Amino acid sequence: MRCFVLYAMLAFLILPMAIGEEVDPAVAHAWQGQSWVGDDRSSGNSAPVSSSDTPVINLNGTNEDYYLMSLIFQETFDKLDNWHLVVYNSAGGSENDSASRLDHDMGDPSPSLDVNGDSWCGNGAYSKKPFDYTKGLTIEFDMYVASGYDWNWGRVGLSDHMPNPEDKREDGAYVDPLRCDPSFVAYVMFNDDGDHNRRPPLLHFGILAEDGKSDYYTYSTNATELQNQWHRYRIEILPNGYVEFYMDGYHVWTSRKKIDQTLSPMPLVLGSRDAYGPVRVDNVVVYAKIPYSSPRNGEKPPESDQPSTLTNQPPRVITLTPSVSCPQEVETTVTWTADATDPENDSIYYKFWFSGPRTEGEWLVVQDWSQSNVWTWHPGDEDVGSSDIRVWIRNGRHAGTTDMDDFCDYSGYQIRFEQLTHLDVEVANAVYTEEDRRVYYCEEGGYSYVKNRIYLTGPDLDKVKKVQYVLHETFPNPVRVSEDPSNNFEIWIWTWGRFPIKAIITTKTGQQFEKDYSFSFRSKVDEARRRGIPMVIRCDWS
Repeated sequence: MRCFVLYAMLAFLILPMAIGEEVDPAVAHAWQGQSWVGDDRSSGNSAPVSSSDTPVINLNGTNEDYYLMSLIFQETFDKLDNWHLVVYNSAGGSENDSASRLDHDMGDPSPSLDVNGDSWCGNGAYSKKPFDYTKGLTIEFDMYVASGYDWNWGRVGLSDHMPNPEDKREDGAYVDPLRCDPSFVAYVMFNDDGDHNRRPPLLHFGILAEDGKSDYYTYSTNATELQNQWHRYRIEILPNGYVEFYMDGYHVWTSRKKIDQTLSPMPLVLGSRDAYGPVRVDNVVVYAKIPYSSPRNGEKPPESDQPSTLTNQPPRVITLTPSVSCPQEVETTVTWTADATDPENDSIYYKFWFSGPRTEGEWLVVQDWSQSNVWTWHPGDEDVGSSDIRVWIRNGRHAGTTDMDDFCDYSGYQIRFEQLTHLDVEVANAVYTEEDRRVYYCEEGGYSYVKNRIYLTGPDLDKVKKVQYVLHETFPNPVRVSEDPSNNFEIWIWTWGRFPIKAIITTKTGQQFEKDYSFSFRSKVDEARRRGIPMVIRCDWS
């Protein structure tokens, strides 16, 4: 299981603010990365902090940009006035399904939101307020996912689309004919398909990246231990575009790519299917990050105001790339380079893993912890096929040597055997062998049939796996195959005339070469007679 990094939440900082309302620096609280000052949420006590004794910290570690945290949305589900309720119906037949509703018996504390999707299609609850996340945003919520027979899951995050406001029902809910489940630009997904589909529960975190592709992390492919209980999740969209995910106060994962900011602003969407067990959402809050450029009467904070090691942020892998794209041939040197960054410029340590044909699919360490971000691979014959490469990183302040702060996988690197540009073999024929120095013939129907050996010769015979000889179409079996290298891939035929032969040769690496051969045997018979090779009548055609 992947190591968590303890989130250094010394205290929560909540500054209520209406959209567009200015923040008074004298009462505002400040935030840097993952260090909060202000309200002590764990004890419920609030400690007033003035601008003179609150360390206003630089978010990016420079002397330019400072940020205040502001509470801009809060929902405890006493009512549903803040939400558009949507019934998804792309599969058809759900247009009259019940929409999301309040559950007054469950919650943390109750009531909570029962999104109320079913096995046919899910439901969604969209916040009426959209949120600008281009300067950073924090989303927190509690979610409960019960174990179920089938079709039980909760999906919560920032939507990648606006809700469909056109098809409104009498109960106030909307019908979305385009979707069967919600889609997101940043999300937490807890899926439990239960016993019916024979799949264990899955906990998944992800974003829609700026390149239009998803970037995600599967925390657990068997999250059974997390079912049937409330968990607190946090999606932290940083001003630099990267996204951090937390569960129950622990750092779980940081995206390797930046979030797609072109969709901003977007609403929250709470989606689920709870066909065989309750899925509930509660206590949703959203914080904005407000730039603040005058922390101490116009003075920049000294270095001593920076967070201690308790607020040290883990390093992040950006990319893992090979020096040459695949596929490549055996014996080609492939250098793997991990590009990583650390917010405090701590030293980064790297550990490389390998899984492929040579390891029979098992993950093995190929380069243990070091400060080298490069591993060189010299693939051999045992690497032919598809291999996966993984890098772990750590800065020594979070994960120990048996785990990591972050990782990156490169899947499906293809190695193939050397591709030949030329195969040095030729087709030949003979009317006798040294093991049987006789020429066999048969007179029948006015024709003299002679038994002929057709085979391959040449220095590259050791590279051949199979030969398919295509004979004249008048043969009862015009395609003959030989896979026997011990006799030079020979076949024997009875014939009375000459004709062209095509040999389709398959190498041990799967390449194919074609050789055309003009078959004739009269000169072979004449040469045998000159050498005194006896001519033997034989008409059993064997």
